[in-house]
Amino acid sequence: MTIASAIVDTVIFQTAPFGIAIIDSRTGVFNDLNDACCSILGRDKTEIIGNSWTAFTHPDDIAGDISSIQELYRDTPERVYRKKRYIRPDGSVVHVGITITPLASESGPPSHISIIENLTPVIDMQSRLREQTMETWRARESVFNSMAILSEFRDRETGEHILRSKTYVKLLLENLPFQHPFSKKAITLISNSAMLHDIGKVGIPDSILLKPNKLTPAEFEIMKTHTTLGTKAILHTRHTLDHDTILMFAQEIAEFHHEWWDGSGYPLQLKGDQIPLTARVMALADVYDALISVRPYKEPMSHTEAVSVIESESGTHFDPVLVKLFLKLEKDFERISLMNQDELKKSFAEEELWDNDQIVS
Repeated sequence: MTIASAIVDTVIFQTAPFGIAIIDSRTGVFNDLNDACCSILGRDKTEIIGNSWTAFTHPDDIAGDISSIQELYRDTPERVYRKKRYIRPDGSVVHVGITITPLASESGPPSHISIIENLTPVIDMQSRLREQTMETWRARESVFNSMAILSEFRDRETGEHILRSKTYVKLLLENLPFQHPFSKKAITLISNSAMLHDIGKVGIPDSILLKPNKLTPAEFEIMKTHTTLGTKAILHTRHTLDHDTILMFAQEIAEFHHEWWDGSGYPLQLKGDQIPLTARVMALADVYDALISVRPYKEPMSHTEAVSVIESESGTHFDPVLVKLFLKLEKDFERISLMNQDELKKSFAEEELWDNDQIVS
């Protein structure tokens, strides 16, 4: 006796918490079913028995069901499993998983038994989770954007610098030559974090931050504190968000993006791999954009000149591996550098729509 036959022959058929139906394999007609199956379909047994399963199945799933049943008898597998949808009388959709097993029969038409699991509660929960995740993500995005806008209002650097830096960082992270340390989700978080690299400048006096001439050594020492001021601001926000790791990348970028590969940077004189990779990437992106940008105290360099400067500082200012990657991608850097603010925003809006979909998938 098969397991399917045993189920039919025992009290399990009526008391099982999952749906069980006996179906004529040739006509698709329900010969019998249990109460759980009636509950899943939302109908009385009298409404179901004698009717084909196609009458209750979502139209888009009928062909797949027929194929599965044909496979069951053509290839003689022990059983087949598929997911499908039923339509209830009120028009609502029920998602189910069905295991179809042929029933042994010495006489009469071939039939099969369907074990039906209601997947709708799980799918509904997943949908709610996706929506909650998206809401959380949008809230986190607003934190980034609000803090970045605050930085932009206080700094002489433009919103385009912030958006370009974010784009450069994403480009570098997506093309790292060694085993990839970051997921797509992490790359999105890090590139957004790049917008906050100079958030600490909100605490620098206007007389220094907006000075049109070169800073004195004493003024530069004060300017250097923007790294620690930014770290404190982000750390405070992390505490407010109950230590949410969303700002972890922003914190290390803000604090360490002025460290140099050879240990001569600030604020902690970190050296080589002591500097977080995110900050090393930010350092290169930040300097490239600063070189090609006009400032009150300097004229912009050409792309070619900026490339030459960065190449010359490989192993001193910048991670040599990242410089090599930058040289490979320098045409992409130049293309991004020529984009205006609206183009940059549009580019990221399209990319982040895709990224957010990956985050919740």
